[in-house]
Amino acid sequence: MAEGVTETECEVRKYLRELILNVHEPVVLRNFKHNWKAFDCSFLEWCQKFDAATGGDQQTFSCMTHRDATPQWERNYELIKITAENFANTFLTEQKFWAALMYKRANELPNVCTEGVNFECFGFPKSSGDVNLWLCSPGANTPCHYDTYGCNIVVQVYGSKSWLLFPPNTPLTSTRIPYEESSVYCTENFHSPDMRNISQFKKLESYAHRCILNPGDVLIVPHHWWHYAEAIETCLSVNYWVSLKKDIEIQLEEAIVKYIMESSVKDMFLPEAQYIFNPNQISETIEQDILWNKMKWLLDKASALDDNNSSQENETYHNYQYLPQSEIDQYSEKGLNVYKVPTMTDGAFMDLISENAKRFDMQFADESDSPLHTIKEIMLNSICSANVIKVIKLEFYRRYAAELLN
Repeated sequence: MAEGVTETECEVRKYLRELILNVHEPVVLRNFKHNWKAFDCSFLEWCQKFDAATGGDQQTFSCMTHRDATPQWERNYELIKITAENFANTFLTEQKFWAALMYKRANELPNVCTEGVNFECFGFPKSSGDVNLWLCSPGANTPCHYDTYGCNIVVQVYGSKSWLLFPPNTPLTSTRIPYEESSVYCTENFHSPDMRNISQFKKLESYAHRCILNPGDVLIVPHHWWHYAEAIETCLSVNYWVSLKKDIEIQLEEAIVKYIMESSVKDMFLPEAQYIFNPNQISETIEQDILWNKMKWLLDKASALDDNNSSQENETYHNYQYLPQSEIDQYSEKGLNVYKVPTMTDGAFMDLISENAKRFDMQFADESDSPLHTIKEIMLNSICSANVIKVIKLEFYRRYAAELLN
């Protein structure tokens, strides 16, 4: 038992851990008490604390107009420099753009702004190095995607945020352009859909789940669920991706995609590379010898995990969905305020799409920022589609195993 933790708290943490590792559909924990000292203050006070700890230095925020015609890809972001307090005050009134400090590692921020933040209270004591903060103004969003690795715990600290979620089998149009390791996007634009083509969203209606996160709410996003998150008001959330045993195989799949994508841009002009790669990925290209060594390590690691007793958990990688759903459904009786994120009611999803379509600006209607030949883009997405990569991975395993026997 952890020092200073009661037997009851240990039991709750055990149930939370099992809940997080076994849900098949997204759930929300309402009014969860995480007791993170960094947030024992108002949002404005937290921003002031941030500025004081950084000497009042301006931070670089991503920003974008509200009325872009396509999903709001990172390659189209502009950058502004502003202090945290000025950020908080600027968006007290409506603006023509949104701004955000996204995917900020907790260890990159002042200690006073992340004091006490870890996911031990959810049953994951080794989480402190992999925690991320998201500071957003109204309208800030990430294009709809699923995370290739892990399952996601999202804690809403300040403000509110809308989450639109879809199960893995939803007929969304997946794309690896823009390419980002660990994220698979879709081409559907949920922020500002083209008002002339909103009927195409009708096929998604029966799949859509939605929730609004308020301070103290915790969302559990299961493995490979699609999600589109948009800030309703200025807000701050904290997330942690729980590493799963199956991530080892998926890391190999992502390494194969990385090789294909990086090889495809070698002889391309810079505008093509900037179109294919998310900005953060351009700086993360690696020498192929390093990639080969990584693939070999992953092949050996996957074999080692398979050789171990599957009921035993690795310190880093967790077993997943090992309990029957009937047992998980009873966890609300164990003192956990668990709320299943519901499928949207008839008409509600299309009403949301129609409302968001009001943001669409006809002046962008027929614009395309693609410098790629259409056939090249289709080819890359076809080769890097999940089903094709799985086939390549299995053949990779077969040939590697045969090589070891020689």
